[in-house]
Amino acid sequence: MIITQVITIRIANRLFLANPDLPLRFALSKPLNRYDRNTFYSSGAQGYIDYPMLEKL
Repeated sequence: MIITQVITIRIANRLFLANPDLPLRFALSKPLNRYDRNTFYSSGAQGYIDYPMLEKL
């Protein structure tokens, strides 16, 4: 059970990195941005602040 929770948390973290508006995307059934694993934990802004957000409604 703990392993399942750790895996779920890791997947959720990846989704949040690529989709800072993840709850809104889920609520509106909008497509998710694909994450780029190569930019995780890098020394620059790429991969953290360059993913597009949904347009404001």
